[in-house]
Order: sequence, then structure tokens, then C-alpha cells
Amino acid sequence: MLSILRYRQLRHELEKNIQFYPPKQNPAGDSPPQSQIANGPLRAAGRPFESLENGESNLASLVTLQNDQRAHVPGVEVVCTGSLPGNGKSEIFVVGFDSENDQLNPKNWSLAYKWRTLGIVGMTGFLVGWASSIDSMVIKQAQEEFHVSDVTESLTIALYLIAFAFGSLVAAPFFETVGRNPVYLVTLSLFMIFIMASGLAANIGAQSAFRFLAGLFGCTPLTTFGGSMSDIFHLLDRTYAFPVCCSLSFLGPFLVPMVGAFIGQSSLVSWRWSEWSTLIIAGLITVSIFLFIPKTYSPVISLEMCEMIRHHGKLGIDQIKLSMSGEAIMESRSAEESFSEDEETAACVDEAHRLGLRVCSHARARDAVIQCARHGVDVIYHASYIDDEGMDMLEKAKRKHVVAPAINWLYTTVHEAKPYGYTLEQAEKVGYKKELEVAIRALREMRRRGITILPGGDYGFARCPHGTYARDLEHFVRLLGFTPMESIIAATAGIAKLFMQEDELGKILPGYYADCILVDGDPIQDISILQDHSKLNILPLDSLPQSLGAQTSAAFMQRNNFNYVSYVDEFGKPRIGHLDFNNNEISPLTMSSCSPLQNLYEVIELGEEDVVRGEGSPVNLSSVKVLPPLPDQDVLCIDVNYRKHATEYWDSGYSRNNGESQVFSKRSTSVIAANEEIFPHPKFTQSIDYEGEVGVIIGKTGFNIQADKAMEHVWGYTIINDVTAREKQRDHHQFFIGKSPDTFCPMVYDTFTPSQRLPMLHIQTFVNGEKRQDGTTADLVASIPRLIEVLSSVMTLQPGDVIATGTPHGVGIGFRPPQFLQPGDIVEIAVTGLGKLSNQISLPSSKNPQLSKTLEKTNIPIYNLDRTWGGTSLTQIGPKNYINIRELGTANTKKDPIVFIHGLGASLEYYLPLIQAAGLEESGHRIILYDLEGHGLTPTRASHTATLKTFAADLELLLSAKSIDSATIVGWSLGGLIAMYFAQMRPSMISKLVLLGPGGSPLPELAVNMFKQRAALVREQGMEASGVAQLVATGATSALTKATRPLAFSAVRQFLVSTHPEGYAKGCIALAKSPETVISVEALRMPTLVVAGRDDAISPLQLAEKYLYRLPNGRLEVLDGVGHWHVLEDLEATASVVKTFLEQE
Repeated sequence: MLSILRYRQLRHELEKNIQFYPPKQNPAGDSPPQSQIANGPLRAAGRPFESLENGESNLASLVTLQNDQRAHVPGVEVVCTGSLPGNGKSEIFVVGFDSENDQLNPKNWSLAYKWRTLGIVGMTGFLVGWASSIDSMVIKQAQEEFHVSDVTESLTIALYLIAFAFGSLVAAPFFETVGRNPVYLVTLSLFMIFIMASGLAANIGAQSAFRFLAGLFGCTPLTTFGGSMSDIFHLLDRTYAFPVCCSLSFLGPFLVPMVGAFIGQSSLVSWRWSEWSTLIIAGLITVSIFLFIPKTYSPVISLEMCEMIRHHGKLGIDQIKLSMSGEAIMESRSAEESFSEDEETAACVDEAHRLGLRVCSHARARDAVIQCARHGVDVIYHASYIDDEGMDMLEKAKRKHVVAPAINWLYTTVHEAKPYGYTLEQAEKVGYKKELEVAIRALREMRRRGITILPGGDYGFARCPHGTYARDLEHFVRLLGFTPMESIIAATAGIAKLFMQEDELGKILPGYYADCILVDGDPIQDISILQDHSKLNILPLDSLPQSLGAQTSAAFMQRNNFNYVSYVDEFGKPRIGHLDFNNNEISPLTMSSCSPLQNLYEVIELGEEDVVRGEGSPVNLSSVKVLPPLPDQDVLCIDVNYRKHATEYWDSGYSRNNGESQVFSKRSTSVIAANEEIFPHPKFTQSIDYEGEVGVIIGKTGFNIQADKAMEHVWGYTIINDVTAREKQRDHHQFFIGKSPDTFCPMVYDTFTPSQRLPMLHIQTFVNGEKRQDGTTADLVASIPRLIEVLSSVMTLQPGDVIATGTPHGVGIGFRPPQFLQPGDIVEIAVTGLGKLSNQISLPSSKNPQLSKTLEKTNIPIYNLDRTWGGTSLTQIGPKNYINIRELGTANTKKDPIVFIHGLGASLEYYLPLIQAAGLEESGHRIILYDLEGHGLTPTRASHTATLKTFAADLELLLSAKSIDSATIVGWSLGGLIAMYFAQMRPSMISKLVLLGPGGSPLPELAVNMFKQRAALVREQGMEASGVAQLVATGATSALTKATRPLAFSAVRQFLVSTHPEGYAKGCIALAKSPETVISVEALRMPTLVVAGRDDAISPLQLAEKYLYRLPNGRLEVLDGVGHWHVLEDLEATASVVKTFLEQE
């Protein structure tokens, strides 16, 4: 074996002499091997940047293995920078080492600390060798005590060694999942327990078993101490650390003969002291590991970092900043060195993104940048030592990343820091001069590849204080090759992306208005002028000139500019969201009260200040059904409103008017959404044409609006395809019939709000990819204010009205011969700032989609549906039957299911106390509760008449849907009548009946009239204003309840007032019609329990006694001091009689 000195000599020779050799050529598209890392700037896998000028040679570099220069992070330090706002909510927190030279990092420990730790870990190997050897020295003593042969006693040693093979299979995987220390502590503790048990063994069998178990857990160090060593030492340092650990393992068997010989030959101590000595050594090592060895394993540390991110996410931060590489000024930690492990970065980014947080990183080193690109870090600060591999990765994902190099920090540190005590020589010595040169070349290459680079930073020093970040604009132009305009765009649109406000800030696009700084000079000629505050004279905000010293309008700063889209969410409900054009994702929007928005009419009425981003996760545009933005009103239109189009239209032969513009409308059934198909109406027209138009959306009601005030009534803009049947337009003297066929008005899902400004919009139309129309609103004959003035002179314009403003030239009839649309043609209309409207002409054999949509509409109200947000929690039991069901217990039971039917004015919640008090769920029954029509959460259609027959039909559908052939039915009040009627109709499906205060059958005429009057009363005034809730609560409870049970009385009232008036009225009508369905009580032969309240005025005791007399297999239980609401008035008594009855066979 080579000596330690020889290993150290080899290590130094490797560091000195190992050279970089380019790898073999990889197949196209393959990335270089991950083990090849160039420390020199601008290199990876031996390939120089193509942008290196004048054949400049690559800087010399050494090969290192990927993990050589990285360190595990044993803990996480969170530091509030306090200088960069996130999304207006909080500050940025830095997650990483508390410094670049963190001594808690195992690879940064002092040499003495490393060797102390290695010694403790290595002693576990000593222990294993000791324990496996010392028993061989006391075989004779143990053999004599247990009266066995020496061969049998040797079995204990063999079993101990055999256990090594199995124990390592268990310990090693846990070592890589839960970390180092837990495995050491647990296995050593179990080892000591079984060694102690072996020392106390009374026979050879017990000793053999305990020695085997001791070996099972004692082998752990031989499997795992190499992992601990790799956590602490760099790769080349392990060349002498590993032999030391191995030497300690051999030291145990070396010392055993001296100690073991004494124990084996001595008459003073028993052979069991071989076990006690092992136990003492194991205890000392276990305590040492517990007290002196901190965590070193990277995945465990990653989990801690994730927990820290979760903790601060709960505090409201919106950006996490990782410190991943060194800094030149820290001489012990180079800026080219990354101390972040790949799995740590992945864990942090995944956890932060899962919580909706943006991840930033201080990453100068090559490896750190690659990790950022690989795992999706959003903002990469510096990226100075990026190489080709990292550059390629950033280029492929350039929409996901932005780079903020803080170039002014480097520039001032190198060239302008001398007055502040930091000379050029110092900057050159520590590497800043080199980093500046490398960074400039890298950033120039990034610009060439289209990677987003941002000016500014989060630093502040005497040589580059806060407020001087505008110098980066000059550096971008002079050092990085940006044009002045590119530099300005990077500082506006780019910075908006950095702060997650790209939808609200920094839009430099046609059709968008920007607030401007008025500069005394020309920044395009001299970008440095923007650094001179004296040259910045006026700042117009929202069209109002203000000086730089004026306080910015809070309303202006908080304005939300959303790209509105109407869509159907995962629950089938219409929603309004914001469409991000960059990734085609829709973010839900809500009112400022956080209530969801269902349509654009609500948005218009609220005003943009009351529309905010919701808390829901974004959804991809392609995964949802998009709805037309404003489908409920006819679209107002103006023809030939573009000068060139007027000429082509009048020359086409399809015009029969006198050359004057006409106002017409398109019927609301013609409105469809983007990507929906246009039905070609083959029996109606053979000349379908397109017209790309801008639609103006009215936001404020107005009549006789003057042109100079017209824009105050404009809410926004949209795209319209004014599809036209040309021969019908020509043959009819008015346009309506040729413009209004179903689906002939596609309207883009997105709408744009202009804040009362009139933009110039660029309109382009493409048919199957061929450009047909290209114009701007500057060519309008009648301007938008003029259109609003004319239309409002004769009609009141309402919020949500859409005015189609006309189409530019290039329509189908303008060609010779005309080019009409054919089935399969795709028409795309693009307008700046509004996105794109795309629709395809469907086949003639297709069906008109508007027909089915119209058939689905109804003007008959469905009551009580809003309580379940459109029925999201309801269960369908029939074609049009949806009810609220709750199921308890288990479906896999031999006991009869129990179905509970509540009474008038209650819900399924009425029975839950009874089920708990009677222990029915624990008894093994499958329990089903449901709300009657119009009660609880079950809706009711206004046109539907409820009767005992319809209620019984719902019950049958429910049992069928739940695959129940036989059940016990519990019915209270109206529910009792439903149960009896169903038992009469389907006796084979009922095993038992429990009737709580069942109503009379038939009801007397007086009761029938009373229920009819009560139904009319609650429909007119509701449950509370009509006094019905108070009347029923008072009349249906006992005197004892009203006097001594206030909680029960309040619960009765709560049930009644929370019942929808229409649902209560439906129940009243069902009772009023009950004489039409008289129940034959004598036919109910199943066991039946009737429960009556002695003070029940609704279903009096006399009625219950009559039922008992008529029931063939009936039983009556009377509850004292109870009225009609049995469960609420005396829960214990009601539960007792019901439970007793159900338990009887």
C-alpha cells in the first residue's frame, strides 16, 4: 500500500501537470460530457466561442471533475437585501451561505476539523473489526459455559459475518435518503442493544441470534463511511483520506489479540467482557457522532433549503435569491468557483416555483450558470464565466431567463475605485479585471443570440451608489454593442419582465401608449445624457405633464392593463382571465373583493380599478374552451369606412348603394369566439368573404355624445371578422341578411383597454397564410369619435355595445376574379396590441353550432343552483336530475343501507346529530342522505311541479344510481310521506321503515288550503319577511323546547330561513297535492317504527296512533316534551328509539 506521503505527492503532481484534452466529437445535438469542465473563461468541452476576435487563443485551463470545486451547504442563511422590490408586495430574500467562505460548509472546514470528523467516522470501522475479532479469543470459555462444541460456538462468529451481507443492503439506501448521521446513530444504537443482549445470553441459541442481529446493524460503517468522507474532502484530497479510514478498520483486529488474550485466559473476568468492551467502544463512538459531527449530506440539506423557502413564502415574499458562486474580492473563494450542488439548485427552484415565487441567483461561475439554465432560475445575476454549453442552454430557453450582469459594478471596480482605496492592481490581482474582460465578451455573445440582458443591479457602494444605474445604458452601448434604442428597451420592457410586471409596464409596441420623459437632448445620439438629471425636464403621467419632483399618481402606478379573455374553467363555469401573449397562459381575474368574474360585461361595469389578479393557477390557452367576449348584444357596423376599400367595393359590382356609408348590425347569434369554425350555410350563399376589422367596445352609457367627449365612452378594442355573404349583401338593399348568418361574426377572445386614448392600430388579414389585407386605422373615413357621435344621436349606447369600424382594402371581392372563402380555409386577422383572431370555414356537411347553443339556453330560472357554484358538487341521478348527496360509512357491508329523507324546510344536515348519537356510522351501515328538490343544496327548476310521485321518483333514481336493491328508509314529516308512498310502490326495496312524525294521508282540506296559501306567501315575501319561519318554528316545537331549549329553537329557525323560498313552496305544493296520491298504509308489511312527539301539533299523537293501528307490523314510540322537530328537540331520546329498532332482527 502506498504511503500517505506518496498519495499527497501524486495529488500535487495531478494539480500541476494534468492538461485539458478536447473530447472526441459527439453526435450532433449531444452535449459534452458532464465531467469536463473548463475553468478558463468562455470555454466548455474544448470549444471556443465563435465570437472571439482576431483568432484570440483560449486561456489555459485545467480539467477538474464536476464535483471537485463544489461544496455541500449544511444550513441556510436568509438575508433580506431590502433594496429590490418584487411585485409591489415584499422584498427579495437571499438563500444560500452566509458568506462565500462559509466555514459550515464541510469542504471549507479547517484541516484539523476535517481530520477530527474523519477520525470519529473511521472509528466506526475500527469498531466493526474489533467486534468481529474479539469473540474468537473467548470461544473456549463460552463453549465450556454453554456445554457445546467449539464448532457450534464458532457459529456465533460466522453468523456475525454473514449478517454483514444483509445489513449493508439495508443501511446503504437509507444513507442516501435520510442522510449520514441518522443512519450512524440508529444502527449503532441497535448494534449496542444486541451486543448487550449477546453478553447476557443464557444459551448458545440466544447468543447466536443476538450476534447475527448485531452484525446486521454493525456492518453499516463499512458500507457508508466513504460517503461521509466524500462530503468533507475534495476529490484529490480523498486519495490520502480514504487509506486512513481503511487503516482504522484494520486497527481493530490488530489490537484484539492483546485484549482478547487477557480476557480469554484470565480467571478474573468472564468471556462476556468481550461483549462489554465492544459495548463501551460503541457507546463512545455513538456519543461522539451525536455531539461532534454536523450534517454533511447534500440532499438532506436541500430539504432544509426547501423548508426555508416554504417558511419565507408564507411570510409573503415573492422572490428567492440563491447565492451560488464566489466573488473575486473573497480571495479564498474564486468567482469562477461554484459551491452549489446540482440537486440543491433543483430542489430550491422546484420548491420556489411550486409556491409561485420567482428565483434569482448570484451566479458568476460557469457551473452555477449551467445549473441556473438547467433548472429554470428566472433571473441570473452576473453570469460572467459562462461558456458555450451554458450559452447554448440559455439560448434554448431564452424566454424563461433574464441575465442581469451588473456591468457597472465591474467597470467601476476596475477603472474608478482608486479614489475609494481599491487600486487597479488590486482589482487585477483578485481577478476583477479578468472578469470584466470575460463578461464583456460573454454579454456581446448573449446579445447576438437574443438572450435578454438587463441593466441595473442591487448593489450600492461609494464608487457606484444607488441612483447611478443609468450608467449601464452607456455601458451596453459602448461595451456590449447595443444600439441606444436597444439599451432603452432593455431598461423598460426588459426590466418590467424582471419585476414580473411585463403585462403592466414596459410595453414598446405599436398600439400602446407610453408615458415619456422629456429629455433636453437626443439619447439616440448620446445615451449618456440619461444620466444627467438636470436634462430630464418634464415627466407626463397619464397625459398630464408633471415635473420630476411631483408625486406620482397612485392610481396611475396601480393601473392594471389586462388582455381580457372569456373562457370556461375546469368546473364548466364561465370566467374572465388575463392572457399572457408570451406563453399563451390565462391567469384568472377577480373583482377587488376576490369574487370571480363571469363575463366581460361585469368587467366593464366595475371599471379596471376593481379588477385584480386572482389566486388561481394559470391555465394554458389550448386547454380551455374560449368564449366570445361579448355575445349577448347585436354588433353595430359601418360599411366602406376605409378609403381604399370604398374604391374596391364600388368597383366590384357588388355595391348597389349610392356611394354613402351605411350603418347596419350583425345579429348576436352570428358572434362566435376565436378558433371556432364558421358554418358556410351552403344552401344560402356561395360567396363568403372576409373583412378584418377593429371593434370598439363601449364602456359608459351615453346619448347624443359629442365627438370631443366620445373617447370617454370607449372601454376598449377587439378584433372582428365581418364575414359576409356577398351576393345577399348585393341583392338586398340593406346589409342585415348578408351579414348576420349564424357564426358570421368571429370576435377575438382578447380585448384591449386604451385608457381613453385613441391608438393607431395596424390590421392584417391572412387567408391560408397569404396576406390579403394590410392597413391602419389612420385610413378611416369616419373616425371612431365621429362614429360614436352619429350612432348615439339616435340610440342610447350601452356598456358592452360593440361597433365594428370597417375594413381596409384587400377583401375577396377586390380581386379579379373574386377570391371567396372555401371550406377548410383558415382566416387569421392580426391587430397590434390585440393578438390574433383565427377561424376556419367548416365543411358543408357540418352542423350549425349556434342551433345547439340556442337550444341549451333557457329563460326559466333554476333556483338554489348558485349555492353550489353552478352545481359543481351535485350528483346526476337522471337526464336532468341533479341532487346533493352525502354518503357515510362503507359501501362494502352486508348490513342494509340506511337512506334518510328530511322534511319540509330542512336539509340532510338535520339527520347528522342523530347518526352520530345513535352510532350508526360506526355500526357498519352504509348511510345515504340527500336534499329534497329545492332544499339544502339541491336546485329546482321554476317550471317543475313537485309531488309525492316526483319525490318518490327521485328516491328511486338515487337508489338505482347507488346500486341499492334494498334499504332501510328513515323519513321525517314530508320525508315520512315520501317513504311510505315509495314503500307502497316498491315494497321489495324496503326492509324497514322509520317514520318520524309522518304527515297525514290524505290531508284534510283545511291543511291543503293552508299549504297553498303558505307557498304563495313565501314566493312573494320570502321565508323571513313573510313570517313563515317564525310561525312554523313556534307552532312546530313543544312548550318545553321554547322555554328551555333555546339552541334547538334557534336551529329550527335557521333551517327554515336558510331554505330557498321556491324550494319550500315546492314542498308545500307537494303536500297540498298529496290527496291525489293516498297511501295504502295497510299494504306496508315491512317492520315499521313510528316516532311521535307528545306535543307535536303538526303530526299529532292521535295521527301516529291511527297509523299504528293500520300498520300490519308497526311499533310506536312516544317522546315526552317533544314537538315536530324530534332530532333537535330531544336528540338522546330520538337516537335511543331509532337505534334500538334498527338493531332488532
